[in-house]
Amino acid sequence: MRAKAGFLVLIFLSSLFVGFVQGETPDDIVIDGDYTDWSVDSLMDTDSNGIAFRMTWNATHLFLGWDGTDWKSSEEGADLFVYLNTSEGGSVLARDWGFAHTLPFAADHGFVLEDDTYYQHIAHDGSAWTDQSSQVGLYAGWSDNLATEIALPWAAMGSPESFDIMVYAQWQEAGNVWASFPLQNPASNNGAETFTHAWHVENVSNATVPNTLPVFESGGVDKVEDALNLAIVFHQHQPYYKNKLTGMYEMPWVRVHAMTEYVDSPGILGQTDTKVTYNLVPSFIEQLVDYNLNETLDVHTDIAKRSWSEGDYPNATALELHTMQFQSFWNSGWIYNVSQSDEKLGWLYPSSARYKQLYDMTLHNLKPDTIMDDELLEPQAFLDLQVLWYLYQFSPDYVQGDYNSSHRDDGLIALFMQDGNYSLNDLTYVLDAQHDHMGNVMPMYSELAAAGQVELTTTPYYHPIMPLLMMDGWTMEDGIRVNKEAWPEDVENHLVTGMDLFEQQLGFRPTGMWPSEEAVSPAMVEPVTDVGIQWMVTDEEILKQSTDVNGNLVDVEDAANLATPWKVTGAEGGEVAVIFRDRVISDRIAFQYGTMTPEAAVSDFIAYLDNVRQQL
Repeated sequence: MRAKAGFLVLIFLSSLFVGFVQGETPDDIVIDGDYTDWSVDSLMDTDSNGIAFRMTWNATHLFLGWDGTDWKSSEEGADLFVYLNTSEGGSVLARDWGFAHTLPFAADHGFVLEDDTYYQHIAHDGSAWTDQSSQVGLYAGWSDNLATEIALPWAAMGSPESFDIMVYAQWQEAGNVWASFPLQNPASNNGAETFTHAWHVENVSNATVPNTLPVFESGGVDKVEDALNLAIVFHQHQPYYKNKLTGMYEMPWVRVHAMTEYVDSPGILGQTDTKVTYNLVPSFIEQLVDYNLNETLDVHTDIAKRSWSEGDYPNATALELHTMQFQSFWNSGWIYNVSQSDEKLGWLYPSSARYKQLYDMTLHNLKPDTIMDDELLEPQAFLDLQVLWYLYQFSPDYVQGDYNSSHRDDGLIALFMQDGNYSLNDLTYVLDAQHDHMGNVMPMYSELAAAGQVELTTTPYYHPIMPLLMMDGWTMEDGIRVNKEAWPEDVENHLVTGMDLFEQQLGFRPTGMWPSEEAVSPAMVEPVTDVGIQWMVTDEEILKQSTDVNGNLVDVEDAANLATPWKVTGAEGGEVAVIFRDRVISDRIAFQYGTMTPEAAVSDFIAYLDNVRQQL
């Protein structure tokens, strides 16, 4: 595997030697692994690992020094990267070398060092990082002499008048940054990094004392001219789970996720400047409102709300009790493993530790026909389990008021900080709090919309497949014919009632739509536009099977076709704009990134998008 170390346009430093003299540029350096010809003022900084970085220059070369690393060592396994900003253009992403780190500027030149058998001047050609044929002077540090010296010819970099520079080193196998300069940059060994600081040289021709150069903070990289405009659309959907005969929800998922994912997403977004689109399905909205206003029960809360005496179990069958015990561990693994020393989550340790105790006391690899094989917890432990099960359906950040101070719930916070021994009153408090706080979910979205940070779109009320409703029958792949009349009135009813509920709960009628299952057809365009919808989102596979005005199929391998909004005219009239989702990156987010480290997922996400940008 190739070695990996990152210099984000900086240089390598060496250790301080006795006999160095003070000096300013221009300096003439001999590339021989001997720092005695470097001035003391070329030492830019030394990090906590003892790595020293140096920089100076003359009329023909930029000289960099890095002292303290054996680049040949398989044990140290390090690579070095230098990045420079010498002109307009370039890339804010470093070359993908295990991770695509974010630079504090748009870099157009760089240098990569694995060892003395591979080192390369690289340049960004407007679409990708490419190797250059320029001659680079190098003495690579090794076990007997850790002094690295590099000479980059100015001519190979367009003889710039000014430049910005930063440098980093990363581990060969893991790809994590372990040293970076200026020292204000991160070196956390934690995957893809966002570098924020660099040195700035205003005029190469002016006599300069290198270690007095200003360090600037980017504060975020300015948007480049060809930046990708990215539309992120979150589809917030839950099917309608309510049994109209019993009045109870057969599945609890609206309630289970309401106070975690459905509040964390807008809550976190509100702390950034990022703009996204949320699609809110009316059937999901109706259930949120019902839980909040009517405290409707579901298959879980029905048992928890039954008559229950202290020191006993709730009024339920043995099968119901065993099922609840088994299902009460359907949680994310972090919940059972909170560290007491965790700066952010350590306050949850008492309840987390108790939850872990209960987890270790029970069986988890069960199926419906073996669910009775586990021994039922004693009554107090069973009660503790129920309180913890519902308690951890709250986002800790939400409960602390991190998103909105008015949402803070000191009662829930106290229960999170309690080490079991809960009471029936505690269980009632948590269940009632769930219903109460669910009334805050929709306002979190409407407030972001009012602030202009998000666009809210919708779907027909109960998530119907509109093209099927508009058809008068079809033949299945196996030849079986489905005979029915077209039901345009049903489509209209889903659209109108859905828009009405949306306006009632969020204060306005949306102009965008996510059709159910992204299913579209020429026949459904007119009823959609009749209710005021101006644009829709569907899948790239739909575009692949569509034709343009000339009857030609659309090539979705061409990034420009997929990234372009298309105008669609319905069979009976109506005109709507349609955007087509990128299936590759959407599926990675949905099915792959959850199994990856956050750093690896972000690195892959950014690298993919940058590749799309380069194709446009």
